[in-house]
Amino acid sequence: MSPPPFRAKFDKRSRTAKAQKIAMLSGIVRPTPGATMLYFGSGSDYIAAYFSRLGFGESGTFAVGVVEAERVSSGYQFTEVVGTELPFPDGRFDFIISNHVIKHFAGREQHTHLAEIGRCLRDNGKLYIAVPNIDSPSWVGCRGSWPMAICD
Repeated sequence: MSPPPFRAKFDKRSRTAKAQKIAMLSGIVRPTPGATMLYFGSGSDYIAAYFSRLGFGESGTFAVGVVEAERVSSGYQFTEVVGTELPFPDGRFDFIISNHVIKHFAGREQHTHLAEIGRCLRDNGKLYIAVPNIDSPSWVGCRGSWPMAICD
């Protein structure tokens, strides 16, 4: 019997390294008191837990996903979502991470996903968005629209 395939989303070491990379690229060394962040990406949410420990804290760290059963860490607030609409008020977050999420939406849903990020991000907030290919249509269409976006 062969070993199960490697799945990065369940590998704490690789997810912690990814979170450290995001923090470095975003310039987030220590969040200001009361700052809030939102993570959405697939799986285990080690990245959300990392940012909670970094200083956003459990009350300031939020994660959304479609399957809560894949959670393997804690220290943040999780909300299960369906589709692209986010259950948060306008301007709620100082920092948002969209980690390889946009590729799961088709056409119009990609625009809705980005609009929801814009709605939930505070003025002068930061966005980190990871896409499978920086030259893909899903990214080219919004390049230049996000002055504080860090892409990977």
